[in-house]
Amino acid sequence: MSDADGVDGYLRTEFLERIAHELRGPAGVTLGALDELALVANSDSARLEMLLLMARRSVQRVLRTAERLQRSAQLEAGAVDWAREPCDVRQLVTSVVAAVELLDARKGIAVVATLPDAPCVALLDGPWMTVALSELLANAIRNARTTAAVSATRDGDMMRFSVTDDGVGFSGPALKRFSRPLRRQGLGLSLALVEDVARAHGGQLTIDAPDSASALPGARVHLTFPISAT
Repeated sequence: MSDADGVDGYLRTEFLERIAHELRGPAGVTLGALDELALVANSDSARLEMLLLMARRSVQRVLRTAERLQRSAQLEAGAVDWAREPCDVRQLVTSVVAAVELLDARKGIAVVATLPDAPCVALLDGPWMTVALSELLANAIRNARTTAAVSATRDGDMMRFSVTDDGVGFSGPALKRFSRPLRRQGLGLSLALVEDVARAHGGQLTIDAPDSASALPGARVHLTFPISAT
């Protein structure tokens, strides 16, 4: 069997099953929450608020999966019009942390952000960089045992986003898009998307091997790019 046949077979079978799994879970939670809403709408306002939050989070996860698929398709087709503008890195990372925690927060998992003390402006495509950093942080939260961390550091003319966790970890390089993921969960599109965003900004994605001596010995992923246009 040729490589092309293997990819085609994967897209027609396992990849579709993974999409169904990714969408079915949050959609099922949404339906269950909405069913419960009908029972408690007039009797328990606190429970009503909790169920509404569950429903909103689940729907947003479905929309996020749809956006991931759409952006992957745009990258695959080479149909992205990259628009770089001055962006405050601190503000970008802060907004990413808030949004990802809203959808992916797990009990007992702390999210730690380390940012420059002073404003730090970089020329980048805000929406695409937001998606890339969100993918990395969401993956870190899902795989962490107790802590997921994100940092932004400037080194001369380069900006570096690092996302780490204390889970089991993995090493690079990132798999090509539509390759079979190493783990059972997920679609395997995130790192390929992040790598494309890094390259479009004149940078690169690097993945360190787990380091048992580190405070966070799990996954260690870095997105590095020039602060100014290249």
